[in-house]
Amino acid sequence: MSRRSAGSLDAHLRKRKRSLLAPQRWWTGPDDGYYYQRLLHHLAASGRIDEARGLLLRWEWLAARLRRPGDAVSLVADVRAFAPHGSLPQHATSGQGPVGSATSAATVMGSSQQAKARASATRKAAASPATAKAKARPMQKDAAATEEAAQALSVWEALLEVLTLSAHILTEDPSQLAFQVLGRLLGSEAPAGPLADLRAGAQMALKEGVYGLPAGTVPSWRCSACPVSKKSLQGVGGPLARTLQLHKDWVRCVAVNEAGTLLASASNDLSVKVWDLTQDCRMLLELLGHETAVLTVDLKGDLVVSGDKDEVILWSLSDGSILKRRPGFAGNLSVVQFLGEGHVAVATGTDVELVGASTLQGKPTCNHEARVAAIHSSAVPGGSATELLLACGCDDKHAALWKLSSQDAKRKKPTAPEFTAQLITRFLVGEQDVRAVSLSRAGNLLACGNDDGVLRIWSISTGKAGLSCSMLCSAPDMHSDWIHSVSMAHDGSCVACGSDDNSISLFDVSKQRMVGQVRIFSGAFSVALSPDLKSLYSASGDIRLWSVPKIKQSHHLNATGTGKHSSAVTGIAVSLDGCHAVSASSDLTDGKTNGGLQIGLWDCPTGSQTGFFKVGGSIDDDDRPLCASMSPDATMAAIGCDTGKLWVVNLTEPFAAVWVQPEAHTERIYCCEWLELDCLATGSEDGSVACWSVRDKVCTATARPYDSGIRCFAWTQDRQRVMCGCDYQAPRLVSVGEKGSDGHVLAEFKDVVRQELTVITPCSISLSSDDRRAVTTSWDKALRVWELDSGQLLLAVTQVSDWVVKGFGATLAGDIAGLCVSYSWDRQLQLWDFTHVLGKGTEKEAVVVSSQESSERLCSCQCDASLVHMACAPRWREGVRRSLVFADEDGGVHFFEVEIRQAPVQDAQGA
Repeated sequence: MSRRSAGSLDAHLRKRKRSLLAPQRWWTGPDDGYYYQRLLHHLAASGRIDEARGLLLRWEWLAARLRRPGDAVSLVADVRAFAPHGSLPQHATSGQGPVGSATSAATVMGSSQQAKARASATRKAAASPATAKAKARPMQKDAAATEEAAQALSVWEALLEVLTLSAHILTEDPSQLAFQVLGRLLGSEAPAGPLADLRAGAQMALKEGVYGLPAGTVPSWRCSACPVSKKSLQGVGGPLARTLQLHKDWVRCVAVNEAGTLLASASNDLSVKVWDLTQDCRMLLELLGHETAVLTVDLKGDLVVSGDKDEVILWSLSDGSILKRRPGFAGNLSVVQFLGEGHVAVATGTDVELVGASTLQGKPTCNHEARVAAIHSSAVPGGSATELLLACGCDDKHAALWKLSSQDAKRKKPTAPEFTAQLITRFLVGEQDVRAVSLSRAGNLLACGNDDGVLRIWSISTGKAGLSCSMLCSAPDMHSDWIHSVSMAHDGSCVACGSDDNSISLFDVSKQRMVGQVRIFSGAFSVALSPDLKSLYSASGDIRLWSVPKIKQSHHLNATGTGKHSSAVTGIAVSLDGCHAVSASSDLTDGKTNGGLQIGLWDCPTGSQTGFFKVGGSIDDDDRPLCASMSPDATMAAIGCDTGKLWVVNLTEPFAAVWVQPEAHTERIYCCEWLELDCLATGSEDGSVACWSVRDKVCTATARPYDSGIRCFAWTQDRQRVMCGCDYQAPRLVSVGEKGSDGHVLAEFKDVVRQELTVITPCSISLSSDDRRAVTTSWDKALRVWELDSGQLLLAVTQVSDWVVKGFGATLAGDIAGLCVSYSWDRQLQLWDFTHVLGKGTEKEAVVVSSQESSERLCSCQCDASLVHMACAPRWREGVRRSLVFADEDGGVHFFEVEIRQAPVQDAQGA
């Protein structure tokens, strides 16, 4: 098929009509790099465009089409090109015709003459006599036709959103298609039709086992995680439009050009990237040249300027070359921004330099009393075209306004004008440092974001005495932590705020209230509104593109209610049967902890909340839950707090605390586990573990594996031994003694291959069902399997996660297949089969393998939400639901069900 020319294949299809292959068999064609990529265009050119469109709505075709990493982008292009005219919003289509414009399709497929010819043939197919005849038919006005048209529009929009929202994941791992489709269509309740068929196809694929294994690997089991709750992956119709994650570290800044067609991003990975917003956010340039993390970026015309703490670099947008660089800022540089035509403002220490863009040379022009953290420029209200207004936010709680006047030097050689700066006013903004400023284009409004979490809007006006500044309004309750960035609309109608409380907000200036808010998995370092106010761009662990209208539409759904955690869920547990879950967080009053707890009750099969209540505490204690565990009969929950306090609360009426031990430990309680109905175990940062009688409310046994720093533990089934993990020390297996005893260290688990501190600091510990093996995760992004009794390392899987900052762990929940579940803060959920490792004898040398090469990994699933805490039933025996429950930092709880079955014999025979 790949050797046929486009013309001969078109002629062949016209001649054979529908006899070449039965329509339901198109997805069984050869994977030769041509068939799946070009078949739809040949069908369209042969007058069979309806058949091509039908294939795009079939699960079998999508699964067959998405075989290579690059296929995700071209599949999105196929949907845009072949969707019926009017079935996609105007701003989302590639062109005006029923199958997209030739120009845009050619851009997607490449710039070759063959690609343009294919696009032209596709366009002509839509204008064929058959198509024209169909257009000439009178439209039926009955309700059935109207409903059918509405459904078609919904189907194509939903399909495009599913693929667009998942593109960044499918580009890296096409095997996640079923997980992504099912998760994003959970909110679609259509009982029948193409969307229902797609959802059913994805569900079946997950049950059959979807995984991406190294070539030649023969799995013993098929396993996958099926999403149950709608929060883990944003569904169609939500405010998130796209995620870009080609940066390998934190993204510190984003900026949009004046036309709204290009986006620039700066990252800790030492790179600057430029994205084409008109072509599905494709990366145009990767600019490499910085030697430290890039903190700030701006673009104007055909130039990009970026800065790290020591250096400013000017780049050409045409070819990505470095035009000029200026080092020597000695770690003081904070912000760079284009200023008018031909100048760049550079904030360094307490000064702002106005330098020529061609030379990057200048002198300190605006001097302040404290470090300048933010700058922004605009026109001067009532001023001339040669004047600019510069706003500066400083680390001394103040902001300053400067009027910059250009002085044209009458020289033979054209040069950029120099500025003279006049301080207009310096004023106190709030209670803490000013971290962000943004001016309206006319310069009549100024938005300031402070470390106190308050957005303040100031009015700038012109009077007889000149420019003056006065407070217009503020939003004291919109954010609970630092405001990193603000972006004001050009017309001053609204302001976008990115905060360290893991949220982005929209504030309506005229209504003087918040009109929208979205949650992200980490603090928003930078936000930028598009010039047309349709899109919002944010920078954190990745780059996210949001729909401003949909943020506003969904605002009422995000309001905190009586059944919603108002802060991060930091304790979560699942019942023994895997059917019920409990979540715990701090209770808040006016955004501050009041010493009480918020408890949520959940049904795991549906992911729905069945109860919510509060337990009062003392505001002086400031308790923050760090761990939770459910009693064997699921009637009580134990909660350990950062004050060393242990709570035991009823999960049935009356919902209240039945026991509070104020000083169960002298430091934070990081782990707790209900061992038996009357036996509860805790582990603390004070270096000790303890067993408690719930009935008698007394401590019954103790051990002290370390002097301090216990973060995680796992108990053997005889309840006499516990494996503990501690900061910067190797895990230890200890026996527990009587109350007051230090116990006895039985084994220490050291990786003899790698001895860095990150290796020996465990994030989580789990034991196999026979207590012969242990699994640990650590700060070096690795997962290790150990022999429990001897402490010998058997297997080390490296690079399990790209991020190991706040959440990384694993659990051996299954009695079958040695199934291990790992999760990480980079939103990855992975399933592993350690059957052969758990069952084999001790070997002399440990096996070290990367996660990408490991045959133990069955599947990987990436969510939109961060996975910080995980819980599941301790043992997945017969009759126990294989539920996975996760908590994120935003008060969200996420549910999955694991599907597992033994691989068919033909899998092994086929391999």
